[in-house]
Amino acid sequence: MKALFCPPLLPAPARLSVSSVTGAAKKEALPSEESHFHMIIAEVSYLASPEDVQAQRPAHRAFLATLFEKRILLASGPKISGDGGVLVARDGVTRQELETLLAADPFITSGVGQYEFTEFRTAQLAPELTESR
Repeated sequence: MKALFCPPLLPAPARLSVSSVTGAAKKEALPSEESHFHMIIAEVSYLASPEDVQAQRPAHRAFLATLFEKRILLASGPKISGDGGVLVARDGVTRQELETLLAADPFITSGVGQYEFTEFRTAQLAPELTESR
């Protein structure tokens, strides 16, 4: 599907939405390119026994705390399945920067985990996250 292009002198495209309260239709502007966030999900998969992973967990969490302090991450946590974890990086962090930073994660340096990265551009975003830019 081709991306919609609007010359700068024309009004922005709009979509029709229906109010969930009144059922009335209203036009709302589509988000501009500037309103999209580029985000990265880093998923760690465990390569070692649960005991070896657990031995590295305190150092891993301390390491992640430094990334939160530097405003690199928005969220982190273990997967419910127990076979890894997920990190969500803030808008503005590049994949190369995140890969470089996470190379120092104790899960990686000890060999108990490996990361895979998924980059995406937001189409919708909770209003409170737009204030985190």
